[in-house]
Amino acid sequence: MKTETAFYKISEIADIPFRNLPAYQDYQEVVNGKTNKGYAGQFLLLALGLPLDTALNDLEDGEIKTTILKNNMTREWVPITQVGHLLDEITEHAAWTSSKVYKKIRNFILVPCHKNSKNFQEWSFAKPIKVSLNENKKLAQALAEDYNDIADEISRILQSGKLLRTINGRNYLMQIRTKDNHPYYPINYRGQIVSNKKYAIGFTTRFIRNLVNMHRGTTSPSQSKYDKRILELLDN
Repeated sequence: MKTETAFYKISEIADIPFRNLPAYQDYQEVVNGKTNKGYAGQFLLLALGLPLDTALNDLEDGEIKTTILKNNMTREWVPITQVGHLLDEITEHAAWTSSKVYKKIRNFILVPCHKNSKNFQEWSFAKPIKVSLNENKKLAQALAEDYNDIADEISRILQSGKLLRTINGRNYLMQIRTKDNHPYYPINYRGQIVSNKKYAIGFTTRFIRNLVNMHRGTTSPSQSKYDKRILELLDN
């Protein structure tokens, strides 16, 4: 499925409670009646008729990401992929446009999910937000800078024998941070323990918050110079 088609289909089911969507029964069967409330993304894929698999991208030409929306605000970062999947291309200094991260986010759809209720059946998806790096060259350049900053720092850490830590790009659009729960799983790369927990690269909370605010016409209580910079990048 192409991003254009997915965007249209998600728009059609926006603001409809999960219990009223045909995919609700499919989801109940997938989880054997035990709904995992952290997996709105899985539910969305089922609603679109897409498989729950380990393919690099959800769509033929892009990716779908969901984010929690509570009281019209989002306060979470959005993981893109595990850092362990990127270490070969980082150590080989692969170009940004040939990286797994670029291939996943060159076209992506961000779907806020209303979670004001504790009842999963009452959740609903908000209007989707489509981002194309081909259409927004300013944003594409800033994301490239962030990725290269992060990749360079990871390379330095690997060479030093130290452990990974949280790393932000200069534009605060992307970062790496821990994405693991007990029991923790270390990252072993070519015989070297590079972290005692799994790490992922993803969009920062700051970037997601400003992207959602811009498209929903909402605002955050306070803004820093980084927020203003991000809004300028999004104003294509």
